[in-house]
Amino acid sequence: MGVDIRVHMEYRHKKNHRWIYYDKEFQTYRCYGLFEMLGGLTGNVLISSRGLPDDATPETQKAYRGGGYCPSWITAPELRLCLDKMYSKYNIEYKSMTEYELIYRYMQDSDDEDEPSRLIFWFDQ
Repeated sequence: MGVDIRVHMEYRHKKNHRWIYYDKEFQTYRCYGLFEMLGGLTGNVLISSRGLPDDATPETQKAYRGGGYCPSWITAPELRLCLDKMYSKYNIEYKSMTEYELIYRYMQDSDDEDEPSRLIFWFDQ
């Protein structure tokens, strides 16, 4: 048994500025080095928990009703910061983090100059 992360991406509609669900929950593997930076699971938090956004999409809200703890969200630059910090702290190679790097690229591609995408996540066991 261990801790898992549930990851959902949302981005802003360019015209009406409403949040849009990215289509699916990302399937990721356990990476406790990243988890500690995102949720402070070991006390070494880099991005403090912000809670589930009040304006989260209905799809994200429905997924969260299944339970979880330490809900929060981050932007693409914040994810990049966490990944880079984790790589240097734990001497992890970029190639071993392909799912998280792919999520980062999706976020970058969805970002608008004024309307960044966000990655909403929470932990469960």
